[in-house]
Amino acid sequence: MLHHKLIEDAVVHSVPASLFGSVYRLEVGFPVFCSEGQDKIQGELVSIKNTELVWPLLDQFFLYKEEKAEKCLYLRELKKVETDEGLKDAVVYSLNPTKKPRSARLIEGGDWLADFRKQVPITQELTDEEKHYIKKLGKCTGRDIVPYTPLTRELEKRGFVVDKGRRPALTKLGKEIFQFLI
Repeated sequence: MLHHKLIEDAVVHSVPASLFGSVYRLEVGFPVFCSEGQDKIQGELVSIKNTELVWPLLDQFFLYKEEKAEKCLYLRELKKVETDEGLKDAVVYSLNPTKKPRSARLIEGGDWLADFRKQVPITQELTDEEKHYIKKLGKCTGRDIVPYTPLTRELEKRGFVVDKGRRPALTKLGKEIFQFLI
């Protein structure tokens, strides 16, 4: 539901839906679904058009590669979801339990929306200047030079950027933030 904007042009129909599993809050602040667990998780079932275009985009967003599925951070699974119209088959991207980040925190009871309202993700607390700088570093190749500025020092203090010999680079958390800024 949080990344609905990625596919909104392809959505034909959507209805509230739920399935069983668990939800974790990533360090960056966003919730992720994991199919292991017994909590009833609320979400949305969407029907999409242009699936030949949308599936590759979703796979790319979730860093999913069918040929290396067991090594991916997210799995693409066929699940039964409950709607007002009964059980429906749905494709679900779920966190690979073997790849769950150590910093991921279980959201008790699975109410990710209430948890989300209590504490917004880091990406929503960043200024436009900070977002721009993180995007610039995230798109950087080994040959690009991004200037070291007072903003760099501030982002270092927050754990988003590290100094690699007077050459700023994103930390693991910084890379996660970058992924959600794209």
